[in-house]
Amino acid sequence: DLDVSVDRSQVLETTVASGVVFVCPVSAVEIASWPGIEHRELFDLNVRLKLGTKRVRQSLDEALRSPQGAGDFLASHNGLTVVCDSVQLTDTGLRVTNFSIVNGTQSAIAFFENRKTLDPDIMVLVKFAAVDTSSETARQIAIRSNTQNPVNTRNLRALDARQLALRLEFESLGDFEYEIRPDTRRSTAETVIRNDDAAQLLCALYNERPWLAVKRLALFEQPVYGQIFNPQISAKHIAFAHRVFSLVQDRKKSFPERYLGAWKLTSLVATYLVGQLM
Repeated sequence: DLDVSVDRSQVLETTVASGVVFVCPVSAVEIASWPGIEHRELFDLNVRLKLGTKRVRQSLDEALRSPQGAGDFLASHNGLTVVCDSVQLTDTGLRVTNFSIVNGTQSAIAFFENRKTLDPDIMVLVKFAAVDTSSETARQIAIRSNTQNPVNTRNLRALDARQLALRLEFESLGDFEYEIRPDTRRSTAETVIRNDDAAQLLCALYNERPWLAVKRLALFEQPVYGQIFNPQISAKHIAFAHRVFSLVQDRKKSFPERYLGAWKLTSLVATYLVGQLM
């Protein structure tokens, strides 16, 4: 049994086919004290334990250590999902029986490892699903809550001011659409240029670094991102780079056979060489 201190007025309770679900804000300080984090028993029903991605963990640590972000942490964090056998309302909050975190492992470990410096104002939205931890439903919750598409560095720049400004510039060019995030709609533009393609072409042609241009997602990390999408770059630069690359693509059959196996790198180097000739 675990007693969780929460504001009763902030608890949402709703029934589902397999049991009952409670959703409420919980202090990160309290989550850090939950048993089983250090030796990972708390995550026995999760499909994965601690993730190895440094970027996610660094972002979490920065948010936890920022005094300005403590009050808004609840708004920006995705929250935790906990499956358990039962949940009871008490005078001080909730009593949870036989529980496991099935989504939010990375966050719980970050709270635990930063517990000595955690701001008491940091709150996290937690969903407690009382559906019987030995049931198939509990297993499906663990699977489904961990199968969302991963967010990459390109996605994180989708609403960046430079990307929004470039997309606006492209609207004035007429025949082009500048795609700053994945979109399943059918575009009416004659040519669609993805911003990750643009980053590669700019890096090869204008930054003169084709060996770096092939590392697509690394181009959206600082300081490289600021060097590629610098204030001097406009929609016309990207459209021109795309034209050069298209001409290289049209002449693919004229390249020596041994260069075709790594065509992406070859085509970026060729784009760079066209720039050098010009």
